[in-house]
Amino acid sequence: IKFDKQYSISYEEEYDLINKVSRKKEYIFNIDRKCWNVNFKVTNAIVATNTTNDTILRQNILYLELNLKKLFNINQYYKFKERRE
Repeated sequence: IKFDKQYSISYEEEYDLINKVSRKKEYIFNIDRKCWNVNFKVTNAIVATNTTNDTILRQNILYLELNLKKLFNINQYYKFKERRE
């Protein structure tokens, strides 16, 4: 859901239809400015572990991603003249 030009929130989920288990849930908050972009993401995911019973171990992870955008670019092109003798 984008509720302003610069702010958005989203939700993603991976669901296993065969085992009827939610593998991963992600809640994302995004701020997009002219010169930078930041993502805050909270993930609840299943962890691969060795177990003797059928218990599922989950972990919560917090991600922070910062992207710095290019503000300007300077290009210089040279044009060489051909010498004729």
